[in-house]
Amino acid sequence: MPPRVNSTSLGGAAPQSAVVAAALVLGLYWCVAGIDLNAPQIDRVVLLITGAALLWATLRGSPTAFLTGSYAVVVAISERASREVILDGSDVLRATNESLDVFLSGGDPYAHVLQSTVPPGSPFVYPPGEFLFYLPFKLVFGDINRVDTWAGVAIVALIVVAGVRISFDAVALPAMLYASWGAAGFHAIDGSNDVSASFVLVLALALAVFAAPSRGGRSAFFASALVFGWAMAFKQFAVLALPPLLRHLAVAGASWRRYALAAIGTTAALVLPFLIMDPGAFLEQQLALFTFHQETWGANLLAVAARFGDPTLLLPIFFVLELLLTFAVLAIAVRWSIPTLGAAALAASGATGAAPARALDDAAVLRVRRRDRGVRDWSLERASAIGLSPHANLKCRSNGQVHPGPGRTGRHPSDPQGPRGAIGDLALGLPSRGTCSHRSEADARRSARAATPVTPVEGSCAGATGHDHPPNARRCRLSVVGSAPGMALASESDLR
Repeated sequence: MPPRVNSTSLGGAAPQSAVVAAALVLGLYWCVAGIDLNAPQIDRVVLLITGAALLWATLRGSPTAFLTGSYAVVVAISERASREVILDGSDVLRATNESLDVFLSGGDPYAHVLQSTVPPGSPFVYPPGEFLFYLPFKLVFGDINRVDTWAGVAIVALIVVAGVRISFDAVALPAMLYASWGAAGFHAIDGSNDVSASFVLVLALALAVFAAPSRGGRSAFFASALVFGWAMAFKQFAVLALPPLLRHLAVAGASWRRYALAAIGTTAALVLPFLIMDPGAFLEQQLALFTFHQETWGANLLAVAARFGDPTLLLPIFFVLELLLTFAVLAIAVRWSIPTLGAAALAASGATGAAPARALDDAAVLRVRRRDRGVRDWSLERASAIGLSPHANLKCRSNGQVHPGPGRTGRHPSDPQGPRGAIGDLALGLPSRGTCSHRSEADARRSARAATPVTPVEGSCAGATGHDHPPNARRCRLSVVGSAPGMALASESDLR
């Protein structure tokens, strides 16, 4: 029995024409909000007129669902293609491009020290399916910065294509929601790989819609499994989407075991060659997913708590809560008789949305903040793995002065009256002196792979950090225990 898809009936909730009309109203709102009143864009004006005509036809009872879906695809193109790629945004695609260069030259991307990341030397935490997905575009176009732009458009197109099986009335609104969603448009050009990762997963689900006992349906079933396996080898969150889908297949009487075997086998085929090539390097890079990032940002409770104080102590609590919530959603999903693919996708999104995405390791991030005590000084709150690019260096403020290294100069925005020095998070100075040692074997391996000598850096600074405080009012110390070009590894630090 093939997997069930959502019924074309809305169960009496609202007529299909009303849903299509809602999709068109959303598209019209996007047009009005996106038109530059000083220089109206031709494409937006044409889309505005077209959407109004389609809405008029829909309200008169004409079947416009397919045209509305096609309209959503054009909206998606206009929303994304009109945006300029942010070349200095996320470093993910820069890291992917560098990894592809290493791979094409015969090297191992997981044994390579990345120089294009922020900070340099950051781990490449994505499985091989990620950079292999971008490989054809690299070979054909020589650039991968626009791949996610068109992946976002393709997601909308896949939603519309699914209407061939489940009716275009059912897909018009979801297609328009994603097409006109500004956040999705932004992530398509911000240098991240989230949109492409989502495209691979949506492609797997769209293929599953066409699964059937026929020959073509069986091909779609196994193609869906293979693509789902690629999604798991692209980005780890897709693993959490597999149990709800398998549960639905089991409920629908489909061969969920064959689907799981094909999906997991595809993941293994993509991952194993790189794991075998250098198991230590590969596992170190992949496990860094849980230990590298500790930034508190975005639309979440921790970011809200950060407005009222340091939320660092809450990180372990929220990590545990996220784990519990993820397992709870998965437990509910595997016990629920998931009736449709749409319901399975909803359960999968719940599981991936609850998954923890930050690290617990305290040696994860360099944070510099201003103390609001009438004293202009900066506090280094964490030991960290920090990157020193050719245009940045650690700085030290001693006796109310800033001693810049080779970095940029300027006053920090939060201290416009303060002395000039390096701007940004590395607004600290460090007189270099003494020797250093590696903190761990992992650090030693990373520096060894850089094929350069380790630069001894260790030092401390002392003196007044406020303009109106006596000398030696506060002391600070910082040790950097290993560095390579573009990378430095810092030990526990105490700057007050």
